[in-house]
Amino acid sequence: MFEDTSGRLVQSEEDAERYIWKFIAENLMQTERHIVDHTRDFDLFLPWLLEIVSNLHVPEDQEPLPIFDLERIYMDAAWSIVMEGYLRPGPRVITGDIRDGYGKGYSLTQKGLQRLATINARRGSDHAGVG
Repeated sequence: MFEDTSGRLVQSEEDAERYIWKFIAENLMQTERHIVDHTRDFDLFLPWLLEIVSNLHVPEDQEPLPIFDLERIYMDAAWSIVMEGYLRPGPRVITGDIRDGYGKGYSLTQKGLQRLATINARRGSDHAGVG
């Protein structure tokens, strides 16, 4: 799960946006309770993403940015996705639990769900010819 090292190697907001979409897609496919609990009722909970990213091991010849710099890039990328109308701040539903999540989590809008479906369809077709 979440073994894509590109999340630790982002250098720009655009890189972070690409990884965020991968992260959301993979995160939403999870059913294990301890993983689902980490989402805190959001489609994107930044502390969970950063926990995953900070624990990714990259080859020694790569120079990942310090975690503090990555946090800023990911926060800016998430906000950019909000401004495009794909995410909105807050839990998935009105009655969602935001314990310790205020200001750190986002949920997909209808537009975001449509984009995610397109991304997942593309990922499926990319893997269909493999094997």
